[in-house]
Amino acid sequence: MFEMFKLNPRVRTVYVDLKISDIINLDFRKLIYIDGCYWKLNKISDYMPNKNQSTKVELIEWVEVGVLPAV
Repeated sequence: MFEMFKLNPRVRTVYVDLKISDIINLDFRKLIYIDGCYWKLNKISDYMPNKNQSTKVELIEWVEVGVLPAV
C-alpha cells in the first residue's frame, strides 16, 4: 500500500446518501468500483443519521503496483 501512495494516487470527494445499515456494515478494506476504477475508502465526514442528507466521503484511487515480499 505504501508503494501505491508513492505513485501519488488521485483523491476523490463524493457525496453519498448513507443509511445506518451502511455505517454498520462499513468495511474500510473493501474496494469500491466507480467509473472504471477501484477506490479505497479513506474518510467519512459530516455523517448525521438524524438528518436526511448526503454524507461527504473521501476516496483514494487504488493502483495495483504488484506484489512485493515483506521484509
